[in-house]
Amino acid sequence: MAMLDLKKTAERYERELTDAIAPFWAEHAADPVHGGFYTNLCRDGAVFDPGKNVWMMWRDIYMFAKMCNVGFGKPEYARLAEQGFDFCVRHARGGDGRYRLYVAADGGEGGAGFPMFRAMADVYAAIACAELYRLNPKEEYRREGFSALRVYEESMRGGGSGKRFMPAGAKELGAYMHIVYAAAELLSACGDEDGYCQGVITDALVEIPKFRHPQLRRWLGMRGADGEFDLATSMGRMIATGHGFEVMWFAGYAAEIVGDAEFLKRIPAWTREVCGYAFDRKYGGLFSMQDALDLPCCMPGAGTKQWWTHTEALLGLAYSYKLTLDPWFLERFAEVDEWTWRNFRDPGFPEWFGAVAPGGEVLCDAKGTPAKAFFHLPRCLWFCAKWLREAAEMAEREKSEKKSGPAC
Repeated sequence: MAMLDLKKTAERYERELTDAIAPFWAEHAADPVHGGFYTNLCRDGAVFDPGKNVWMMWRDIYMFAKMCNVGFGKPEYARLAEQGFDFCVRHARGGDGRYRLYVAADGGEGGAGFPMFRAMADVYAAIACAELYRLNPKEEYRREGFSALRVYEESMRGGGSGKRFMPAGAKELGAYMHIVYAAAELLSACGDEDGYCQGVITDALVEIPKFRHPQLRRWLGMRGADGEFDLATSMGRMIATGHGFEVMWFAGYAAEIVGDAEFLKRIPAWTREVCGYAFDRKYGGLFSMQDALDLPCCMPGAGTKQWWTHTEALLGLAYSYKLTLDPWFLERFAEVDEWTWRNFRDPGFPEWFGAVAPGGEVLCDAKGTPAKAFFHLPRCLWFCAKWLREAAEMAEREKSEKKSGPAC
């Protein structure tokens, strides 16, 4: 496989983001009547369910604010992010600071949403508020961000992040992964509150490596309340492949923020391990859910290939390549890049498909769902472009230094 041109690949990713993905969501998701965002969109952007998933709206808010903060914004995007915040706080926030999962189009009572994602609205509120504060440093954004993070931490202490299929008291990789990233974003954007974010990050960076089974060298999704792995049950052996990649760059970003160089050094080797079991060598692409012992996996999403698994793999590989300039990571990135763009990118409409069969046949052509929003794909496109450009600059500097030779 020919080596990717880093700058041209970065340009391709940025062009997809600015010319196709962001305009699609600005046009079809924004609700001009009630505020907030529609989150259930057909292939062409038509709304197929007017109910609004709150954690998806927070993801939309984050991404519209991010577009503005990285130089790809329009005045419209800033307005969309800020009105989304107003809608969520006004209609979805409870008196205890917790967010409902689902509201009707006008913000009134809707269905129950998906209770397996109960606390995710809180952690993504924290992440979105940090990005909003970068855009417009209003105290209400900072205050709400810290409130939401504390609520999410409380839900973790109560036993997991609220996913209904987790045994009571189980420790989840996803919970630690999300809280370390949210705390790092708040710390970076807003500063700290009496060392709170620093403490959350420090504790999470201790816990996260414990989800790596030392003999299997695989990253499992849960540990029991006692901290031990449960390899006797399907639940205990569950691997969400995308989380294996996502935790690498989430935790790496947090380690960079707090200056934990020793943790950061371990990311590339861990990422290689995830690659060792993630790739489907029969059909290409990546498995979405796996069993740690390669026994039958009956978890939700098993047997399909998910867009977010592939976007997180691209992010994890680009991040490790930026850290090391090791061509092995760029080769794996190119492999995932080719399969992902060929099978998930919709040739007929903007935005990408969410789920395909093992061989790439489209299983669901919806563009917005209770789990898919203006988030994983655009975040991938922007961060990958950024890291590939940084890697190209580092490589050029190294090449220049070698040419110049040592000083006399």
